[in-house]
Amino acid sequence: MVLDAFQQRKAVVLQGLQAECADKSRKGSVDAPVASLVARINAHPAVYTTSSCSGRITVFGEPTPEGRAGGKKGGEWVYASHDPADPE
Repeated sequence: MVLDAFQQRKAVVLQGLQAECADKSRKGSVDAPVASLVARINAHPAVYTTSSCSGRITVFGEPTPEGRAGGKKGGEWVYASHDPADPE
């Protein structure tokens, strides 16, 4: 199976998170109160998160067709908040 660029980046990032048990936050690891939420987000095929804490979460997703047409090669921020998130 051939992975597109987003899937390749996601796979590399998630391997790093698992291998190092680390994230990109200042603390350097996922907070226990949100670990199951991080796992749930990262199980979704179209998004992943690289950094989270029990006070903040960010979600990164594949660029929209418009973003790609505009030259975006990476992804786009889907969600970032310090407020409680609805898991649905």
